[in-house]
Amino acid sequence: SNIYKKIARINLPDDQLIAALNSASNGIRSDHYLTETLLAFSNQVNRSSEKVKSAYRSAIKSINSNTYYGRASKAVD
Repeated sequence: SNIYKKIARINLPDDQLIAALNSASNGIRSDHYLTETLLAFSNQVNRSSEKVKSAYRSAIKSINSNTYYGRASKAVD
């Protein structure tokens, strides 16, 4: 997940941001690390299009823990 956190610091175009979110949700099996990764992207997601926000919401659906799910879902409008 460290690579994703580094990617999250780069301003990405919407299509690359969506690809990164999809990749994280498919590749990170730990609820904790997936949540931390998604939170790293949340500021960028909030400034992005509805398509990006939709990809983020889709990514958080793979979080099983209610606690982590709540943290990730509250981070994006």
